[in-house]
Amino acid sequence: KTQPFNAALVIILREDMRLKEIQKILSDINFKESKLKVDYQDNSLKNIKEYKVFLDVVSSIPIYNEEIDWLSQSEIYSTSQDILYLERLQVRELYLAADYITTSASSLFKVLGKLLPDSSEDSINIKLPEPTDLDSLVKTMAIVQKSLSQVVLHNDIDGAVKINNWEHGSFWVELILGTQAAVALVSSIAWSAAVVCKKYKENEILEETIRSLKIKNESLDDVLNGQKEMTKTLIESEANQVVNQHYTEGGPEQIRRVEASIKAFAKLIQEGAEVHPTLMAPEKVQNLFPNYNKIESITSRMKLLEQESPTDITSDD
Repeated sequence: KTQPFNAALVIILREDMRLKEIQKILSDINFKESKLKVDYQDNSLKNIKEYKVFLDVVSSIPIYNEEIDWLSQSEIYSTSQDILYLERLQVRELYLAADYITTSASSLFKVLGKLLPDSSEDSINIKLPEPTDLDSLVKTMAIVQKSLSQVVLHNDIDGAVKINNWEHGSFWVELILGTQAAVALVSSIAWSAAVVCKKYKENEILEETIRSLKIKNESLDDVLNGQKEMTKTLIESEANQVVNQHYTEGGPEQIRRVEASIKAFAKLIQEGAEVHPTLMAPEKVQNLFPNYNKIESITSRMKLLEQESPTDITSDD
């Protein structure tokens, strides 16, 4: 009886979808109201409209691709009505396929509720770069731990760094930061790190372009040194705005720590890392974190932060 569920987990993970994401999707479904209903007295299927809404929601879960593809080609999608009359064998075949998705999704939601620990708004999710071996994984975790601890373990932030959950079979880890102030701070560092990561990529492209033009080494060194100075200035500016935004006691030492954290996360992002809020975080918190699929279009928030403070998420409204 455990084989189908284990197979489901393998498929989910192979599709790079976190179990927490599956749980979040299923949590929004009223399974009782979504079920396709059957009446063998008049050979009819009922509640078709609600069932289609249900299929739209679960269609983002890879394990149901085959069944949903089949149903999308069936008579259910040939009508806009809420009741469909068919031959008895057709009714039975469609109902069994439809009921399988509803029943198994409901069971999966219950099982995930027992397997996965509760999340809180004080948590973040980090996707680690895929390691080449155990040593590289340990090294990455050490960098993450140091980079977070040196900025959140501060009187102004009152944060912490604790592991709440490590996704089964993946390199996603959920960390409890302890306070909303810590989450706000990390969101700013992640955003600044993404800005710096973008700068790193621009520098690499520029260097490749200049080398392809076969410019003299002296001129090449001048350009590269100029780019390094610009990048250093960018990191300093980003660190200063983060400190000014989140700390009341942010002296030179704290600025250096924030700079180190920004540089560390920028390099991790280059290697494939991502920093996200917990899935249960409100939309205004989620928007504080960068979109890693659009790094090339990300811009510094220094001007924006002069108008609106991310620490507003600590308010109770």
